[in-house]
Amino acid sequence: MPGSDSRLAQAVREAGGRITTALAARFRDFDIAEEAFAFACAQAAEAKSREPPRDYGAWLYAVALRRAYDLGRRARVRGADRPPMPEPEATPEDLVLAAFEPIPDERLRLIFTCCHPALAVEARTAS
Repeated sequence: MPGSDSRLAQAVREAGGRITTALAARFRDFDIAEEAFAFACAQAAEAKSREPPRDYGAWLYAVALRRAYDLGRRARVRGADRPPMPEPEATPEDLVLAAFEPIPDERLRLIFTCCHPALAVEARTAS
């Protein structure tokens, strides 16, 4: 098709920003939006032998949307295979501080801090 290349280029110029913005807003990830739009443009360039779509902008958006869903699924699957990160080992400083902890309960420490005599009476919330 002789005019399909120019129609595709015009659609990329005119609708590219809107498509990328719509995908970024939908998926909350600009990198996925850009990668999906680039994939859609590459697919459109490769599809020259077929009948060109009536609306290249809509076609680009549909292909990019499907690609973005695929990228999101792929990221979730890869993230699900990872075991949870182990808790970091306590440093010697943490162990020493924990051994000499005068008040082990955080709530009790908060109550004593709020009632400290150094605070003004109006500022003591737990009095």
